Order: sequence, then structure tokens, then C-alpha cells
Amino acid sequence: MRHKWTYRNRSPGRPRTDREIEQLVLRLARESDWGYERIEGELLKLGITVSHETVGSILERHEIPPVAEREPSLSWRHLMTHYKDQLLAWVHGASKQCLAYSTSPTSDVGVGSLRTQHSISDSG
Repeated sequence: MRHKWTYRNRSPGRPRTDREIEQLVLRLARESDWGYERIEGELLKLGITVSHETVGSILERHEIPPVAEREPSLSWRHLMTHYKDQLLAWVHGASKQCLAYSTSPTSDVGVGSLRTQHSISDSG
């Protein structure tokens, strides 16, 4: 007797996430310090609906640990130590300019002349 129904051989469970989305999840995780939910939110902004559990299973499948277990990014520390001298010179120069502007003779003369005019008009 012939079988009435024929079924395709499918693996049980939900189908896997598209390869492009999986690659994007991996890239976001490797290039940032974002957790599962933040990656989920960023993908949602792009119109891609993926749960944070799916993001977690993708990262787990590729042996990327949760954000709490990853090594922190050293980019900010590297920036600060590498450009320390330039940043300090810039800040020092900017503070000198602000100080020079606030104590310049032209700004004092302008304020003094306003006070003089104001006091003359009040007494007259």
C-alpha cells in the first residue's frame, strides 16, 4: 500500500538564522562591547527582528562569551595614553586663550565705558 502523505526530511526545531544576519551579529559583538539585548536593539533599528536569545545562541555557537566575560576594550585607554601630550597641550593652550580673552584690555574698557555711561545717565 502506498503512503498517502509524504513529508520532507526536515530537522526538528526552528530554522537557522540567515547567514548574513549571523555574520552581522558576530561583527557587532566583536567590534563593540554590546550585550545580547543591545545587539538585538541595533538590529531592530535596521529592520531585522531577532531575539536576544537568538543573538546569545549565535555568539555561543561561535564561542564568543557574554559581554561580562569578554575582555574590555582598550581603545579609550590607548587613545588617552597615546595622545596624552597633544591633549594636554591643547587643553593648556585653550585655557590660556580663555584667560587672555577674559582679561584683555578691550573687554575691560568696554565694560568700564558702559559703567561710565550708565553712571552719568543715572546722575543726570
